Amino acid sequence: MNEQELYDKTVKCIRCGFCLEACPTFRITGQETESPRGRIYLVRSAIEGELNWKDTVKHLDRCLGCRACETACPSGVEYGDILEMAREKLEPQRPFIERTARTVLLNTVTKHPKLLAKLPFKKAPKLFSKGKAQQAELPRPESEATFPTVPTTKGTVNLLMGCVMDALYHPTNEAARYLIERQGYSVNKITQCCGALQKHSGKKVDQQQFKNFDGPIITTSAGCGSSLKDAGINAKDIAEFLYETDFQPPQNGQPITIAYQDACHLRHGQGIKDQPRQLLDRLPGVTRREIDDTCCGSAGIYNITQPEMARILLDQKWRAIEAAGVQTVVTGNPGCLAWISQAARENNSPIRVVHTARFIAERCHNKQA
Repeated sequence: MNEQELYDKTVKCIRCGFCLEACPTFRITGQETESPRGRIYLVRSAIEGELNWKDTVKHLDRCLGCRACETACPSGVEYGDILEMAREKLEPQRPFIERTARTVLLNTVTKHPKLLAKLPFKKAPKLFSKGKAQQAELPRPESEATFPTVPTTKGTVNLLMGCVMDALYHPTNEAARYLIERQGYSVNKITQCCGALQKHSGKKVDQQQFKNFDGPIITTSAGCGSSLKDAGINAKDIAEFLYETDFQPPQNGQPITIAYQDACHLRHGQGIKDQPRQLLDRLPGVTRREIDDTCCGSAGIYNITQPEMARILLDQKWRAIEAAGVQTVVTGNPGCLAWISQAARENNSPIRVVHTARFIAERCHNKQA
């Protein structure tokens, strides 16, 4: 980690305050240290020697990394980079037991993700918090679905299958494959981990191998896509790809009312807000309603390491979903899918939570969506 580069990024913050109301943790706590500009000031103070780095841990850990502050910032502060670089600095200073637990969790998720699908569906153990908030459950594998193979004529693009994404949401990846083929392109499946979860958590990751692929890398995970783009790699979210390749909707479809839930790393990390909405609005029979765009609280492994704050955000999100009176919630990230699905189960709700790619593919393939 280049400390001078990190410092140079922090001094771009002019402490104007535009980030405050965009920050979910500040809106809940009202504390300056739980705001983007407050956290930036803590990092800068630690670099200058005015503060011990260990004194920043609590506040940096409570950051979701949603990057809503970047969208609100008029000065172009690269808060996502600041957060990841500061966490990289902090990681070796954590207590051994905590470092080990974080490593085991990340390795299970990214290197052995299929274990998640085989474990009993119990609440995850409280490894990181002694609070009373209900923890994230072990996520449940997505219901099976098949999509046909479509003849292609326009060349080949790459599809990043992902770690958690393919282990728990393989049918969604197959839906993305079907949609890409429907646009005329054959698919080269990439199975290696991109390192996004580790990078967000403060681990040093080399992503340069992904520059060796010809053509764009299509992603179905907002966090993966954001991380690859930040590394200068030609990546495109599946909704972005469909929009840019002139997606043609099916001719008809059954009426349904949906809400589109912005994945933070899609809206704020990649700047993709309108494309998914416009794709969904083209689908016959679909009525879309807007809901509050605040982070749902999943944020990678945040709902395990910070269950109290994650629970507050999930409850807020679920109330907004219920108030919208929808049948289905559509979103573009596996963490959002798992966390909001948990809320649906806890509330015994018939509301379905589904990935954008699967929802569109089902409407195109005349399946019930």
